[in-house]
Amino acid sequence: MMSTDIRKLLAISPKFKSRITGVTTSTYSLVKSLRRKNYDIRMIGLGPTESIPKIHFLKIFQLHKKPDDADYRIFHARRHSDMIFGIILKYFFKTRIKLIFTAAKQRPYSKFSKIIIRYMDHVIVTSHKTTPYVEPIFQKNNKKQMLTVITHGVDTVRFKPSHNKIALKKKLSLDPDINYIGCFGRIRPEKGTDLFINSICKVLPSAPNWGALVVGRTTPKFNKFLNKLQKAVDDNNLESRVIFIDETSDIEDFYKVLDLYIAPSLYEGFGLTPLEAMACSVPVIATDVGYYREIINDDCGYIVEKCEKDMSKHINLYINNTEKLQEHSEKSRLRIQRHFNHEDEVQKILNLYKELQNYKSI
Repeated sequence: MMSTDIRKLLAISPKFKSRITGVTTSTYSLVKSLRRKNYDIRMIGLGPTESIPKIHFLKIFQLHKKPDDADYRIFHARRHSDMIFGIILKYFFKTRIKLIFTAAKQRPYSKFSKIIIRYMDHVIVTSHKTTPYVEPIFQKNNKKQMLTVITHGVDTVRFKPSHNKIALKKKLSLDPDINYIGCFGRIRPEKGTDLFINSICKVLPSAPNWGALVVGRTTPKFNKFLNKLQKAVDDNNLESRVIFIDETSDIEDFYKVLDLYIAPSLYEGFGLTPLEAMACSVPVIATDVGYYREIINDDCGYIVEKCEKDMSKHINLYINNTEKLQEHSEKSRLRIQRHFNHEDEVQKILNLYKELQNYKSI
């Protein structure tokens, strides 16, 4: 078991949001992987952190001393609140930390965002598409070298095909005779959930062996939006085949029962759900946002222009061609293993951490 001694602590990963998001999932995955490599990283913040050890807030008063095995600790931020907390730790409490921010946004940053990002010691951008929005922030300070492109990967041990899809469907109380099309993530207009439901309502009436799973959380602000989607399903007499499920920590099980995944977002910074689906051998149809075009090629899915209001044509290409569906299913996981493996991402981040903190190799 790894030591709880604060002197051994090498990195801190903050968490100030209680709900589960793509950022939360990728953070947990990274921290767990680093700890498996005997790199002492812990979390600080609010709410549960699964099996990952947390630092008590009072421990921050001990962070002004350098750790045993490096000159600095790493503080890895993902959100504004994380960056602000890190800035307070470094400049008000005089802790020996290097501030890292992971940026995925593919649109201009606000003036406030630019101000706090300038305090970072290094920025990881998740794709070359993000670089043009971050690079100018540092040009005045001649800090272009502070950027590193590290593309997200997916844990192919957690996200993998099921050995018995029928048994898993029964475990999840799903019809074992239905082929499922999935759309996962927050239920709101920006995620394109309405585009998915509208397309499904055109496809399913003539495809009796197919159904749909919509998995994700709806905040009170979008309850009317959800009600509208459910009414569309009811109006088409599809309520037994289109199932809405609240967010779950066991999301990988729902990917494993799918035969096709739809990512209909109107905007994404990067977009992890296609990676997770493809790792489970599920081909993907996605809008042309985020990093989707780089993830999905002609061997494992289709890219649709985000201005298109109907994806039913592309869905039918798979429903009416089981050979293509099977071929793309097999190639989807291979593409993830070769180009978007989580272990590659972890090793690149670990190397960056050690370089920034002057890690002392034993």
